[in-house]
Amino acid sequence: MIKILYNDLIIDLCSTERYLKYLPQQQRYIEVKKYMANAVLGSDGDTVYHIMGTPYNFPKELKSVIVYDINQEEYLKIKSSLISQNTKEAVDLKREVDNLKEMVLQQNLLIQQLLEKLA
Repeated sequence: MIKILYNDLIIDLCSTERYLKYLPQQQRYIEVKKYMANAVLGSDGDTVYHIMGTPYNFPKELKSVIVYDINQEEYLKIKSSLISQNTKEAVDLKREVDNLKEMVLQQNLLIQQLLEKLA
């Protein structure tokens, strides 16, 4: 299990470690042992991160990250805090969207009143 840090913030949490090496001649990644890797695969199975301090030979820009091995206890603790953080952000976002809907409704009513006065 690993945690991936970017600018001292945890940006990904992986239950399985998948280390990669980019081969420029073949223009593809291969899965390798940790000591040979210059990239790591994110938890979504699609995002690739450059491992800071290793050769950067990628065709597109990747985030340079630090990878830390963690135990199951730390993994579960971080995962639960990320879930609660995401839930709080979702609630805040819903509240903001509801406020924007209300504002649009009020503006529509005002526009309708103005149009009635002009007619």
